[in-house]
Amino acid sequence: MTLPTDPAARLRLDRYDLPAARRGDFLDAMADTLGLLRVLPGFLGHTVLEHPLPGDRVLLVTVAAWASQDAIDAAQARAREAFAAQGVDPAARLARWGGTVTRDVLAPRG
Repeated sequence: MTLPTDPAARLRLDRYDLPAARRGDFLDAMADTLGLLRVLPGFLGHTVLEHPLPGDRVLLVTVAAWASQDAIDAAQARAREAFAAQGVDPAARLARWGGTVTRDVLAPRG
């Protein structure tokens, strides 16, 4: 993924800490979500970073590049609609897997 340099662009970083045994489940769920996001207006790219953690845990960091904060907001609304239609609660699913997430949205500095 090429990082955007446009000051209006945004990078959404989601850091997931979860049991290593749930890595495959997470990646499958992420692939489903990415299939939805990558066709939305303003989506610029995506990558995943991974690092092992102590205690048989793994850190997975997803980085999604968007053209603007408005594009992120619209994508979040569309994802909520899609999850609701599928009867999926991503936060509850992550909790069942024993995972946690922290999120940030960052702007490029040029």
